[in-house]
Amino acid sequence: MKYRGVYVNLSSANPGVVKKTINISKALNSFEFLSFSLVEPGFKLNHEVIEDHGLKKVKLSIYSSFKIQYLLQKSMLKYFSIGFVKSWMFEKMFFKSLLKYQLINNIDVIIIRYPFASLPLYNFLKISNSKVFLEFNTFELEEFKAQSRFFYFKSKYFLELILRKNILKAAEGFFGVTNEIIEYQNRFLDIFKKPTFLLSNGVQYDYKVSNNLRKTDSINFVILVGEDQPWQGIDRLIFSLKRFPLKEKSRFYIIGKLSQSSNNLVRNAKIKNVSFDILGVLSFPQIKEVLKEIHIGISSLCLYKKSMNEASPLKVRDFALNGLPILLAYLDTDFCSNEKLKKFTFQVENNDSPINFNSVVSWYKNFNKNSLFEFQKNSLEILSYKNKLEPFIDYLKKDP
Repeated sequence: MKYRGVYVNLSSANPGVVKKTINISKALNSFEFLSFSLVEPGFKLNHEVIEDHGLKKVKLSIYSSFKIQYLLQKSMLKYFSIGFVKSWMFEKMFFKSLLKYQLINNIDVIIIRYPFASLPLYNFLKISNSKVFLEFNTFELEEFKAQSRFFYFKSKYFLELILRKNILKAAEGFFGVTNEIIEYQNRFLDIFKKPTFLLSNGVQYDYKVSNNLRKTDSINFVILVGEDQPWQGIDRLIFSLKRFPLKEKSRFYIIGKLSQSSNNLVRNAKIKNVSFDILGVLSFPQIKEVLKEIHIGISSLCLYKKSMNEASPLKVRDFALNGLPILLAYLDTDFCSNEKLKKFTFQVENNDSPINFNSVVSWYKNFNKNSLFEFQKNSLEILSYKNKLEPFIDYLKKDP
């Protein structure tokens, strides 16, 4: 039997997340008995279909195919001023379109990157005749609390409180990016009565690794923040460098969109032997070029701020594929449980204690070019999405 499936990214335009959804979809599509497409919202009159190296990407139009109704819906979504009503309208139109697409194309399996709770999502789960799996990537309620002191005024927070249990009940099964996140969902419902899979963040299964020779006149660190959040830990970084001054020249490259407060903190920091390059938002090819000059990658340093102790961020996988040993301030789902990868991580506490970067530099100097290239090859083998998806594939093969 050939399964037809779609992977749905409804809400995130973050470049790292977009890259992840493409890589998961490609990995799923590489199995012989599966035909998988990537579905995202589209904002034109008709669906747009793009073929990308064997993967079909569908920009699913959220609007009616009737011209007058299309213009009315588009105007309402553009000009309606109340945020939570606009969000509800958008999701209602999207899931209506997804339901129609599912029926016309005989879709057997749908994986939805969880877009937070909503009535349209819940209603779709109830009436869909496909097997719908939800992929969870964070502690939703705790993330709201970490982002704002006024979280209790946000409609998203109350929708999570009210609808979460019913949404979990209506889903066919679940993916969690860490064991800790799976256990978090289990607080609201015994999800282990349904098919549940660990799908920690991985890497492109057909990625080509290369062995780069890096200059050693200074030790270069990199921080990838995407969009600056409290748990990225820019404040802990500066505090640590002031508390334990570096004994040799080091450069810290910061890639992503920094908040104004973090930007000021970095630019005003005058620390002996330390220089900073704030590079802003870069494309993936640009990031790859920067990583050729880097020696050590830095993970999020304050994950405790959203009550988490385990994670598997995409940036750490990028570090590994490029042969960068990693400073970790939490338990990484893959690295902490695999001896081949663990020895390339420098583990510090998941709190606000200062980090001695002199110790990190001394640790890094134990590695040579050959050992770092071996790290790259092992990372590709262990962290590829195709390898991580095997338990789900086995489940589909056995499921009647």
